[in-house]
Amino acid sequence: MGLAGHLPAFVGSLASAWGFLWLMAPLGMLLLPGPVRLRVAVAGGLLAAGGLVSCVFANFPQRMFGTLMPVMVIGAARLYHELLPHRRVLAAALGGLSLVQAAIGIPTVLAPWAYASHLPRMAIYAVGSVLAVWAFAAVRQAPAVARPGRAAPMVRSP
Repeated sequence: MGLAGHLPAFVGSLASAWGFLWLMAPLGMLLLPGPVRLRVAVAGGLLAAGGLVSCVFANFPQRMFGTLMPVMVIGAARLYHELLPHRRVLAAALGGLSLVQAAIGIPTVLAPWAYASHLPRMAIYAVGSVLAVWAFAAVRQAPAVARPGRAAPMVRSP
């Protein structure tokens, strides 16, 4: 079996590594100020390249791409930071789904059946992706008004 035969399994492993954070983190990074966005993007690119190279030597992409944790956290945190003042319920739903994904997204003591059934994970990824896009759209449409004691949001509506 050539590389093309292994590609679906590799992509599936990457999807299970971060779930809907693969979408949520880049959306959050788009909300970062320009110079910070560039530094985080460069760091993310280098870490992703390192994960890809390490997959040549080890056959466990979930762990090899675990090095992206800082970049994923920065992107997700930025999206939450911008979303929370405007849409608390949506932010809570996204945060709650993130916790559910962490609890049952990979086989653990909490969810030893995670490899047996892909349906719960795929449902979480799908719902999380929809919520992430909705959150990004909500932040982009929110008025750029500073609340007392807080800095103004970084994103301004057109």
